[in-house]
Amino acid sequence: MKLIESDHCRAHAKVIFEKWKPIIETSIPASKVEHIGSTAVRGVLTKGDIDLYVEVAGDAHAAAVSTIEAMGFTVKPNTHRDAELCMLERSDVDNFALQVVAQGSKYRFFLEFRDALNSSNDLVEIYNALKLSCSGNTPEQYRKHKSQFIMKVLNQL
Repeated sequence: MKLIESDHCRAHAKVIFEKWKPIIETSIPASKVEHIGSTAVRGVLTKGDIDLYVEVAGDAHAAAVSTIEAMGFTVKPNTHRDAELCMLERSDVDNFALQVVAQGSKYRFFLEFRDALNSSNDLVEIYNALKLSCSGNTPEQYRKHKSQFIMKVLNQL
């Protein structure tokens, strides 16, 4: 796993965010689109992937996923999916995914974790050290360690 500092890809992430935010919010009224993930936090090491958080009313989640699929996105394979969360990607834009989240669900943690990192340089340093320590791990092992860290941070909020 190759990691780079998020600052090196923030400009590209901003372009992606500014392009897709109005498209999604126009296509899915009452949705909320935010930039999340490592590229949304200064100084965090990242694989360079860009994630956008798309929050919709719980009863509109399935329809929102269908609307996004009609925009050329596909459900990302081998990712968690339930009635309140669906990850989608576009094959024509490298390392770009949408997390479609039901409003008020437990998946609001994407925003909470981003905000916690943005408010603490110490957490950023610890998170970067964790990512570096996982460089030889399988993707599953990496996600497990990362998830444990995220839960620890969220439990302290």
